[in-house]
Amino acid sequence: MAAIALYVALSLAAALVGSIVAVCLLPLVQPGHSVQLAGYRLALPGGLAMQASLFVAVSVLFAALRWQSARLAARLTSRYAIGLRARVHAALIDAPLPALSGASSAEIANVLTYNIEIATQGLSAVLQLLVAAITALVSVCIAVLIAPALLIAAPLLAVLAWLGLRISSADAQSRISRAYVADMTQLFWLSEDFPRRLRHVRSFQRENVETTHYARISARLGQGYAQQQELVAGSRLLLELTAVVAIAGILVLANRWQGADRAALITVSLLLGRLLPYLVTTRQSVQQLRSAWPALQLWRRYVDLGVARAQVPEETAEPLPAAVHIEHIGLSPPLPQLALESILLVPGQMTLVVGASGVGKSSLMDVLSGQTLPAQFVAHMGGRR
Repeated sequence: MAAIALYVALSLAAALVGSIVAVCLLPLVQPGHSVQLAGYRLALPGGLAMQASLFVAVSVLFAALRWQSARLAARLTSRYAIGLRARVHAALIDAPLPALSGASSAEIANVLTYNIEIATQGLSAVLQLLVAAITALVSVCIAVLIAPALLIAAPLLAVLAWLGLRISSADAQSRISRAYVADMTQLFWLSEDFPRRLRHVRSFQRENVETTHYARISARLGQGYAQQQELVAGSRLLLELTAVVAIAGILVLANRWQGADRAALITVSLLLGRLLPYLVTTRQSVQQLRSAWPALQLWRRYVDLGVARAQVPEETAEPLPAAVHIEHIGLSPPLPQLALESILLVPGQMTLVVGASGVGKSSLMDVLSGQTLPAQFVAHMGGRR
């Protein structure tokens, strides 16, 4: 929490200093003029050299504050990503094996890698939105103190902000992003352990089928990427056009109300112009938040896999004094419905278990190794049951 509070303080300081930069720029743009703030005329040093030096000094301070806040944001997101990955990995390590029976290896790999990146981008988006909100609030408040007539335009600003959210095609972007992640996960699954998969493909002469499948997924990924970029470009164009129209309308209104006070108009233009770059970043941050929510849900599902498995004491196992005769063994759901009769396990001998793929051989080994509890188990050894 202390780091978050420091980030907010740095962002607020950067927003205030950035507004001061706009005020210090006015004498350089229109010499001999100053700004009235809440009825008080700001006194700026005279002389071009002093004014330029003040502008450079305040600009350097603004850049330093932004740099420090960006470094702090990087540390926060890095710490967040490490925490997410550590928690889900610990949950997977301690998860009971039946809880993992319905999960594919590709999905687990996605949870540990790409899914964490999407969730981390969500925190980065929150931090960027926080900066944009603080900057917008400070800039608009100072602009209103300079030109109180801008209060008349407050409803217009609210309507334009609402329109900006409505025209951003967020639903389409979210749908395309989910499809893109699904295709990428499927491609990751196809590429997993490629040498072993290649032997399987060549053994069954499925080279053409495999190539066609790869080409189809690659085409969908390319199309999805193009659609994402087109939506981003269209949304950016609409937002920028809306911002231009809004600023022009506000300045015309302020000009009619303020009369000949050009200094106030120039300063207000500089303050509102600072908000233009945040329009695109705000749009992108909202998209990242919408994508991060499903990623966090998937992460939460794996963190909450179930009760942790019992910790086995680290003791050296005693050798079996006699052969173990397993009369019946059955697997618990959701493992495969496998039931075996009469298995003889002799110390020092290897027992070969064969069967069709997916019948439950690995699950049987999990039961025999003590990692999963069986549904039924009847056995005897040396006359003891």
